[in-house]
Amino acid sequence: MKKILTLFTALALVCSTLALYSPSKVNAAETNLPSAFLKTDGKILRDNNGTGNKVVLRGTNAGSWLVQEGWMGATNAPDQLTMIKTFTTRFGEEKALTLIKAYEDSWWQEQDFDNIKEMGMNTIRLPFGYFEMLNEDGTMKSTAFDRMDWFINESAKRGLYVILDMHAAPGSQNGKDHSGDISIPDKGNLFKNETNMAKTVFLWEQIAERYKGNPTIATYDLLNEPGGALHKEQWDFYDTLYKAIRAIDPDHIITVESIWEPMDMPDPALYGWENIIYSYHFYGWNNTNSSISQKTFTDSKVPMVNELTKYNVPLLVGEFTLFSNLQSWEYALNLYEEQDWMWTTWSYKTVNQGSWGLYNGNPSKVNINTDSYETILSKWSNVDTARAFSKNHYYADTISNFADPARSTTNSKEWYQNFEGETVVEAGADSTASVDSERAIGTGNSAKLVVTGSAIPTGTQQYVSIKPADAETFDASFAKYLIINGYNATSTARTVYVTFVDKNGKLSSTVQTHGNTTLLSNQWSKTALLLSSAGTNADLSEIKEIRIAMRYAGTYNFDNIFFGQSFSDTLPASAVPLQATATLTGSESVTAGLNVDLTYGLKNTNKEIIAQDVTISYDSSKLEFVPDPISLNEDRFVVADYENSPGHIRILGVHLEDYQVSPNKELMKLTFHALPDASAGSTSITVSNVIVADGNGVETTLTGETHQLQINVLDKAVLHTLISQAQAAHDSAIEGKLIGQYPAGTKAILQTAINAANAVAQYTNVTQDTIAQATSDLAAALQSFQGSVIVSIPGDINDDQRVSVGDLAVMAKSYGMKSTDAGWSLVSKYDLNGDNQIDIVDLVMLSKMILNW
Repeated sequence: MKKILTLFTALALVCSTLALYSPSKVNAAETNLPSAFLKTDGKILRDNNGTGNKVVLRGTNAGSWLVQEGWMGATNAPDQLTMIKTFTTRFGEEKALTLIKAYEDSWWQEQDFDNIKEMGMNTIRLPFGYFEMLNEDGTMKSTAFDRMDWFINESAKRGLYVILDMHAAPGSQNGKDHSGDISIPDKGNLFKNETNMAKTVFLWEQIAERYKGNPTIATYDLLNEPGGALHKEQWDFYDTLYKAIRAIDPDHIITVESIWEPMDMPDPALYGWENIIYSYHFYGWNNTNSSISQKTFTDSKVPMVNELTKYNVPLLVGEFTLFSNLQSWEYALNLYEEQDWMWTTWSYKTVNQGSWGLYNGNPSKVNINTDSYETILSKWSNVDTARAFSKNHYYADTISNFADPARSTTNSKEWYQNFEGETVVEAGADSTASVDSERAIGTGNSAKLVVTGSAIPTGTQQYVSIKPADAETFDASFAKYLIINGYNATSTARTVYVTFVDKNGKLSSTVQTHGNTTLLSNQWSKTALLLSSAGTNADLSEIKEIRIAMRYAGTYNFDNIFFGQSFSDTLPASAVPLQATATLTGSESVTAGLNVDLTYGLKNTNKEIIAQDVTISYDSSKLEFVPDPISLNEDRFVVADYENSPGHIRILGVHLEDYQVSPNKELMKLTFHALPDASAGSTSITVSNVIVADGNGVETTLTGETHQLQINVLDKAVLHTLISQAQAAHDSAIEGKLIGQYPAGTKAILQTAINAANAVAQYTNVTQDTIAQATSDLAAALQSFQGSVIVSIPGDINDDQRVSVGDLAVMAKSYGMKSTDAGWSLVSKYDLNGDNQIDIVDLVMLSKMILNW
């Protein structure tokens, strides 16, 4: 009863606030987002209330502003509430508020909105906490919306959307430092605490009332990482928040966050949720600087979204980092783009946290226990971005190309050397250099460097010297980066060293390319150098040569070297005449045991061709040729004869009529069979030799393309993993009537689904689609099972986890009450038949529950 009275008192105080606090609308008229109001349309967003253009939210988080986090901010406080209490105890409430105001005034300013807009982003996720908005008794502060209003208006002026993210809910939704309250670690005191839940509902109602109709608000993000509850308990509270907001604001998108995977979210149809986004936070903590590990982590999310859940809602990666490797960032953001996933990086600015911030700095941190009031005020008045932080160029520029995808192609960039024309290379001491025609990106050549020494390069040894492609000197004054593609034939990832030599023979400093973006072992990969790091010794407007060096002995190749504005710039337009080439096109993948068709043709030829002699090579341990070569136009191109031997096909062909003077055509179809026992992986089919002849019998050798073909084997790994998870959930579950148990019969239903999935997993003659469907069916069954766990006992009025005469006594005490009576909200749950009164029907229903218990 004490708990109920406490809740009643809190609700009474909250309601009384409405008479004292009258929210005024934020000025939506100032927005630069015409017809910008967003709504969902299947898995995407559209403006103009859901009927206009597709909008992809791409941006960052305003982290550690309204909810300070010691690990990334300018404080040593373990959490925000501890900081507030410490300041209040040491200096009094007024001075405590002055300090926090000074920090917030300095940490985020108008220039920060400009910086984000300049990076091509269109969205800022704003983490906020209840302590900025609610008094301790749950009433609204008079200043509750001051910061939020300003932030939204400044965003609107620049055409930026805002995601309102409740990062710190009353009581804490997870007990983490980023929720502002670690008093109950890793759990928090939101869920199951009726007072704190009521405050959270009330606060979202006030936010919805204030901002309904405002097009700058992209979405309401209900709870950040709500790890204090899982599955049904979490989902039910989400539903409470959803309904409370929808009663006031039926139009804004609502975002629901997962802990942690897509499988941990319900089918939105289960609750009737509409116009929502599902949000996930992707942090791949294993091998953070390894692009291979980060790629594996990123790839793992795709089947979770597309196969295990298949929810028809947009996806927002609301927080993520790819840590310190630019290759990881480029790969993940490319994948997000392919999947239509929206994103906001964590975070905009950080204190001494490397790649975590688009801006990084080292302002003096506040010691909340020992620094004087004056010292804290001074420190926190100087945490603005302009004075205390600098742009994290490598990361910010890479991300900018994905925030505004057009930049990767429209940025100013120029070839330095792609080795397609005549090229001469030279070597430094302890190394040899040559032009290599056997290893290059695509067709053509590369620069080969063989290092025999092992020392830190200084610009005089262990390098290959590369001259500009088209002139004696190269002007790189327009560029911000040198981008180098390299093949590292050693067994260890390696860092590249660069020295510039200008026309007067002056050498720049020898500097490393981006330290964590190394050349991967035994494959082509890319790295970059921020030109400003090379110093001013050499004149980069008149580069005569670039010396690319490696510290350790081994063989290395370099190709496609160019200057641009970002690591993620695409290649510049071709700077040399296009090369006559024999082409192979077609599917890039095949399942072992099946056939694949490729098309052979010619491109970029500029002379008459009457006949050709073509040899195509392939790996006979993985593929076999399926006779015969088939002409795509027998009136214009004739397959005169061919010879087939394991690993090679030699074909003689004749051009007729207009195909003689216009030979750049798709000419014939070639079919290959992937052997049933072929291992999964990539294999090559190469036009290894092609000789063409004109009407005078003059023969010319053309370049031939290589077609990469991915051989797939049936992948049941995800299904096997899910079967194990489902079986473990089944075996550990107990059926019964108590909280935490499962209703009778639910285990049998789950076991039936597990058995059906096992049948598919053990059967060899199935398709990948069948495996995907079995995986999806089991995921749905597991989710349904997890959602059926008993979180409350019907009829257990006194919360003693049983239904007994004690519950009957509590109900009887309220006998005769009606929904129009004062205090009805406290006893309405006793109304078992929902007729808005406590009467004999409710007593009989409860009595039957007791007898059946």
